[in-house]
Amino acid sequence: MDKPSLSNDHNVYILGAGFGVEARLPLIRDFMNYMRDADLWLAQEGGPEAMRKDEREAIREVLEFRLRASAAAYRVPLNVDNIEDLFSLAAASDSLTLSESMTTAIAATLDYARNLGPAPLAPTPMNDPTFMMGRLPKTNDGWVKPNDWGPVSFPPMETAGEKRDWYACPPYQFYVGVMANYFTGLREGAFRHDTIITFNYDTLVEDSLKTLDVPFSYGTVLDDQQTEARLRILKLHGSVNWGIQRPKKFAGMDTISLSEARRIKTAAKMIPDLHKFQDYTALRKASMAPVIVPPTWQKGGEPHLADVWDDAVKALRTATRVVIIGYSIPPTDTHFKYLLAAGLQDSISLRKVYCVNPALKDDEIHCPLKQRMLSVFRREHFEQGVIEFVPEGVRGFLSDSTWRQSIGRFLNSPTAESDQAAPWKLYLPQPAQFMKL
Repeated sequence: MDKPSLSNDHNVYILGAGFGVEARLPLIRDFMNYMRDADLWLAQEGGPEAMRKDEREAIREVLEFRLRASAAAYRVPLNVDNIEDLFSLAAASDSLTLSESMTTAIAATLDYARNLGPAPLAPTPMNDPTFMMGRLPKTNDGWVKPNDWGPVSFPPMETAGEKRDWYACPPYQFYVGVMANYFTGLREGAFRHDTIITFNYDTLVEDSLKTLDVPFSYGTVLDDQQTEARLRILKLHGSVNWGIQRPKKFAGMDTISLSEARRIKTAAKMIPDLHKFQDYTALRKASMAPVIVPPTWQKGGEPHLADVWDDAVKALRTATRVVIIGYSIPPTDTHFKYLLAAGLQDSISLRKVYCVNPALKDDEIHCPLKQRMLSVFRREHFEQGVIEFVPEGVRGFLSDSTWRQSIGRFLNSPTAESDQAAPWKLYLPQPAQFMKL
């Protein structure tokens, strides 16, 4: 094993389903209801000639499997309305058809959720979800306004300094912009780099980065050519825009089990190539199957993701700070504990671990999430302040200058953060006034 290396500014962000709540992506507990709603949307999307029948059939098969799975829940403690429990049970069923239907139904449901869009509210000073970003017009750093940034509905009152141009920055472009050092300038900090490890299948992070024109890499899983990108996105459970050729039917077989398909593939050395697409729509038009896997012991069944997990372990070995956002550490994902153990056991760089989740507002020591965190990390790390609970959502965490400073991510250079001549200013609405953060 290589000797541990020292890193002084490497943030590793670990994202769970809670990260996408503001984008109206479903939490685990809501996923099955989203899937039921997606069936009608798929029937209407694009008119009768584009009813996306395969996806609707996949959803129907998953819902029928959920009904049959109730018998298993009678014997063992399974929540068949929890998509992760159901996905894990399907993976253990050894049915290639069911496994493919499950991945297709999940991808189609996320497509529905992304197209649902933000809540249709008329913006007021108190409900405008965008971030008001003020920028000095004479800043000469080559910045180009992203296409999604529009004018602000209620520009703040400026009492001092040079007047700024104000833009409405969509929330997730602000969040990933902070994580990727977009505002401070990508050229700053030769030793600064970041890794986003995500358990989510959606492309919320990538879509925001593309709009900001921030380069990123998926790591070695796709042999990305962007080897110089300082930001890597490691998708441990796969992605709706990663595809493989759909399994071909073998002669004389109408249905085939997973174990049989793997045996035939191994004998013929037929591991299909992994392809990256712009989005799920492009993958679907190419008639490929999305590569997503359940949070179970059976990840070894998808050979492409082994590289992702290896990259995640390597990233944690040089992490300066680990920031866990919106991840509830579900009992089904037994790999998380060992991922951290493998990555952090040889770390000489780690300074702090933040667990960011609004569920932590429960002050009781028996808060379920706190108990799960205590089962993953040693208690003395909490006592020594190495691990800190942050009872906030992603908005409350990354919009607060104190928290941004604690993870070493600023809107401007640290020396210019409070200077009136700093290029960027963020204002958020408060009752009867705008408050600078």
